[in-house]
Amino acid sequence: MLLYNGFLYHKERSNAQKTVWRCCLYDKISCPARCHVLNDSVLLEIQKHKHAPNPINIEMKKIYNNVKNIARNTQISTHAVISRGTLSISQAAQGSLPSLQTIKKYVQRIRNRDSSILPNPQTLSQLIIPDIYKVSLSGEVFLIHDNNSPRRTLVFASVRFIDALKNSDFWHCDGTFKVVPSIFTQLFTIHVTIGNTVIPAVYSLLSNKERASYEEVFAIIRGVVDGNQPGSILMDFEMSMMNAARNIFPDSSIKGCFFHLGQCIWRKIQESALVLRRYKDEPDFCLNIKTLMALAFLPPSDVIVGFETLVTSPFFADNIEELQYITDYFEDNWIGRNGHNNIRRNARFPIHMWNLMQTVMDGQARTNNAVEGWHSSFSKSLGSSHPNIWVFLKAIQKEQNLNEYRLSQANAGANTPQRRVYRDLTLRIENLVRRYQPGTNILNFLVGIAFNLNI
Repeated sequence: MLLYNGFLYHKERSNAQKTVWRCCLYDKISCPARCHVLNDSVLLEIQKHKHAPNPINIEMKKIYNNVKNIARNTQISTHAVISRGTLSISQAAQGSLPSLQTIKKYVQRIRNRDSSILPNPQTLSQLIIPDIYKVSLSGEVFLIHDNNSPRRTLVFASVRFIDALKNSDFWHCDGTFKVVPSIFTQLFTIHVTIGNTVIPAVYSLLSNKERASYEEVFAIIRGVVDGNQPGSILMDFEMSMMNAARNIFPDSSIKGCFFHLGQCIWRKIQESALVLRRYKDEPDFCLNIKTLMALAFLPPSDVIVGFETLVTSPFFADNIEELQYITDYFEDNWIGRNGHNNIRRNARFPIHMWNLMQTVMDGQARTNNAVEGWHSSFSKSLGSSHPNIWVFLKAIQKEQNLNEYRLSQANAGANTPQRRVYRDLTLRIENLVRRYQPGTNILNFLVGIAFNLNI
């Protein structure tokens, strides 16, 4: 359709010299007006229109085109498509639009047509992936693994992001659950770090949360990156995921997300109404409990001494009846309980998994917050929980296409802006860690770090 001088035209014919457009009302009122166009420039107008221009009709066409583009290129809800597509329209257009229900049906028709109205499989065995979803939007291989087993696992990654994984020394891994089609359990993603930018590189649909499935994904990735192993992999404190990563990438340092360490302590705080009340109401009580988290910033060899210093400090000694269950939990899970002959048992999460001293020194991320932010953004783009499998696959194709752009930007030296508050806290923690020397007062160091922490 051509818009020129306030009138709309439909394409009539074209040849090497020109394209002829005729008035869109030719069929309705035999309007004889035509335009000759070459290289997007109007060369000639032939005959006058039999009618006045209709700016309202033109605006309506633009609105429908806008709604159609949003419906095709996003996964937001039908209502959100209409809301976004009708922003800032004139009062005249508002009065001329059809009912909301009619526009909703239009959006649904567009989306159904684009997805070829494929049946939505109800079981993993019914899922047969068409070729269109095995490639990226640019036509390159995207689905790199499908085990076609009852424990179905799909792994998607583009050639560029496989190369990015090879060259990135720091990976993030995480799972999310609400965004996946109901026949799968989770979307498990691996993200690369380039500068300070964290970008999804691998999208895996898993049918469970078992170690064997994580190992399957990691083994596929290790194969396509030619056996390269990153220096560090950051993930949640989920033992099946951590053990799988350690088995497939034995030379990598497997680290737990510091945010989740804080969440573990927060859950223990909430088990006691008295401790919870004091944590909320008494700033010094809150600060001293956070010194347990601060142990992560000591040199690994000083963590046990730091823990023993804390639990014998005046604060913990004076509040032993209230806090014994928290220090016991921390010792059992993060330090290792002192046993016979003063030999500590193995902790559930060994110190090397959650210690952050070298992470801070190397300027690496302490948390998976960037990944959690991506989860939130991707979920909003879908517009609903547990979408149709075809809607989901189309969404990750679009996401991968967008991330190709982000990858190019990161490779060109662009950084992700950080909030000033976060930058300042990071710098203060780094200053304290770099100042730490043998003989430093451990209790003062832990309190200093705790000033800069939030649970």
